[in-house]
Amino acid sequence: RWMGFHALCLVVATLLLYHFQLLPYLGLPAALSFLLFFARYAYQQGNFAFALQPANLVTQGRLCLLFLLLWYYPALSALPLGLLALVVLILDGLDGYLARRFQTSSVFGEYLDMETDAFYVLGMSMLLYELNYFGGWILGIGLLRYAYFLVLRKVKAPQQKESRLFLARLIAVILMATMAACFILPPWIHQPAMIIASGLVLYSFGNSFWLSWKPRFQVAEPQSSPNA
Repeated sequence: RWMGFHALCLVVATLLLYHFQLLPYLGLPAALSFLLFFARYAYQQGNFAFALQPANLVTQGRLCLLFLLLWYYPALSALPLGLLALVVLILDGLDGYLARRFQTSSVFGEYLDMETDAFYVLGMSMLLYELNYFGGWILGIGLLRYAYFLVLRKVKAPQQKESRLFLARLIAVILMATMAACFILPPWIHQPAMIIASGLVLYSFGNSFWLSWKPRFQVAEPQSSPNA
């Protein structure tokens, strides 16, 4: 239920802030929503021990670094901005390794990692728009995952988790790396790369949506009679 609230909160906040030209403040509603997630999970667990697990500490560090990046980006030039974004992305592989190494995989860690990745894409799309790298269409790429989740809630059971196919995960990493590279590489490289990465993401979400709907279109084959 929090994921539904989080997705709706960020979609509405992004549209409103875009309308009022206040997109740099996008981190505020996102931070409040993430704090609600922490508080709700801590209340269910009765303690904060889950937050001190190595993998979760890394993911929380990624999220904090991302918030700092979004808040202080006006003071940074393109190169350090891109390098810091790459650090946030590289640490994404470390938290998964630590979770497997110490056998501390949890629902909290899984969802925090997934939502941190989603907010990374939204946050980077905001930076690319605000710094005039791309037009408003890049915000659509940032919101795509949240819109997809909200639609998925309507066509599938709310408790059913999203598909985490290897291809979808690979395309997500390509998109996140391309977004960071936009601040490092020249326009004649990063502009077509961003367009290609965006096309791959559209394909990925379209394919995932089709896989969600496909069973509803399949007609069960008649079973042959045992006496036939």
